[in-house]
Amino acid sequence: MTNDKQSTDEQPQFGETRSLQQLKTPIGTLHITKMEPRLSSGGMWAEGIIAGHRFCALTFSMPARHAEWEINRNSGISKLWLQRIDDQVVVYNWDRGLDMPPKTELAASIARLLADHLADFIWF
Repeated sequence: MTNDKQSTDEQPQFGETRSLQQLKTPIGTLHITKMEPRLSSGGMWAEGIIAGHRFCALTFSMPARHAEWEINRNSGISKLWLQRIDDQVVVYNWDRGLDMPPKTELAASIARLLADHLADFIWF
């Protein structure tokens, strides 16, 4: 569901596509395929597709108790899994710390982009 009149400060609905250009970023489009609240200790799981990659991320609206748990220490993301769709290779993984560095420049760019914008995109 796409709503061209929707403001960028509204929370996206499940299955909604919004262009990352709305966030003033240079890479493709972001398609959120699933959002699910994490009931145990807050946060929101977000799954989607971006630039030929599938991702799953745990996002938060508030900073982590330990800044080192978040990508770049201030991203609002404590877990991020990134998989290239074409061959299903996992190209990046963060789980409260770097488990797998980016395997390609594109994976690094996507991880940076999501770290810079995904939590804000989900929460604000």
